[in-house]
Amino acid sequence: MELSPHSIKYRGKFPIPEFAPVNSSKNFHMPPFVCLLIDDDSDDHEFFEMALRPMQSDVQCVCMGDCTKAIEHLRNGIIAPPKLIFIDINMPRMNGMQCLAKIKAEHFLAEIPIYMYSTSAEPAIVNECINMGASGFLKKEVSIAALETKISEILAKLQGSLICDSPVIRR
Repeated sequence: MELSPHSIKYRGKFPIPEFAPVNSSKNFHMPPFVCLLIDDDSDDHEFFEMALRPMQSDVQCVCMGDCTKAIEHLRNGIIAPPKLIFIDINMPRMNGMQCLAKIKAEHFLAEIPIYMYSTSAEPAIVNECINMGASGFLKKEVSIAALETKISEILAKLQGSLICDSPVIRR
């Protein structure tokens, strides 16, 4: 089967070539959409993962309990740059807004959409997060179904904006 490159996706600074079979009707499994949740509460990790379960074949979630460790793992390549990041605002050591600023300062992470994730959606805090570079704000929901709906809306919104319109590669 002959392969022909058709586009390049960008994840941070890393180009990822995509290849599509020429004249083939076979469906190929694409790697999952990877998101990162940074939240110090392991119960919130579980709740978030339960909301993602219906999307499990398409979305994989990496959960980290500490912003400092998450940034260190991203810098050192222990975890690959995700396509989407969710950050809890209220965390020890480094709060979510400090974490947002640190991630946005990393050149290879700066373009990744980041949604702040918190129990409180006070307008002043939401606006400050948006002004600091957050793509949006997700209030922690009390039901898994409601959280699943909100995450699905975010993913649908981001779906078209994650592929960079690049020239076709020819070999």
